[in-house]
Amino acid sequence: MEKYIIISVVSFLQVLLVAFQQRNIAQGRTLVIFLTSLVIGTLLVFLQRNYIVDDISALCFIIFGSFGAVSGVWLHKKVFKNLKDKNNVNE
Repeated sequence: MEKYIIISVVSFLQVLLVAFQQRNIAQGRTLVIFLTSLVIGTLLVFLQRNYIVDDISALCFIIFGSFGAVSGVWLHKKVFKNLKDKNNVNE
């Protein structure tokens, strides 16, 4: 059971970061793109080498990855809206 929880959490985070990454690419945030790519790659290698071994594992990866994609877009909007608001106050 613990294995499936780990897969679900890591999948959620990995796909959240991919969605976050896509928005960073569209906005040209080079340093953030690089750092996010390193984390995404690390999570994928960790998960595939250690935990994806059966159909239930794959299903957890797919389902929680979907939630991660939606959450990544929402989180990116929140984070960069707050940063934009802070920058506007300082001007």
